Amino acid sequence: MQLRLLFWLLLSFNLRKVSYIKGCDVPDLSPLISSTEGIAQLSASSALNAHVAIESYLTGYQGWTYLTGDSDPWLQVTFAEQENVVAIETKNYVYLSLLETYRVSFRTAEGSEWQWYTTEPGQEYYTFSGNLNTVDIVRNYFNSPVLATSLRIYPMQWHAIIWWELYKCNTAQPAMTTGVTQQMASQGEFGSR
Repeated sequence: MQLRLLFWLLLSFNLRKVSYIKGCDVPDLSPLISSTEGIAQLSASSALNAHVAIESYLTGYQGWTYLTGDSDPWLQVTFAEQENVVAIETKNYVYLSLLETYRVSFRTAEGSEWQWYTTEPGQEYYTFSGNLNTVDIVRNYFNSPVLATSLRIYPMQWHAIIWWELYKCNTAQPAMTTGVTQQMASQGEFGSR
């Protein structure tokens, strides 16, 4: 219990970062994985011992890691309905547990094809920068909200265990149904500074 309290205090301290989504400030962000309704539906390609998908939420106790031999590991959240995802956070709590780079895919409806998140036409997928230490929470904003029923994170360069969170904005305009809206990104409505 004391360890979870310490995690929560560290998380609260590190969340004081500025949002760069027009019309959406940090207090307007709501977590999608560990929301007030409970932990979202989490699954993974595999899991090692107690490091299961359900423990991967940002303040989870064990985090998630995959089995040796899983050649394409992923961690997935499935929402009860379509959500406008505006940001993703990663955190590493333990020594030498770093998620340095990762990519993201999503589905706009159950049963639809998985799409890679990209930031420009013709790009195969976008590579996100993650954690370089075990202290800071790293928040990455999508160029425009990703409209998704499911979202996966694929670790590319990492060591050990992952904790993560996704956010929606309570006041931002909804995304178009294509998932990633390049027009809004080019107009400067969304993005990071």
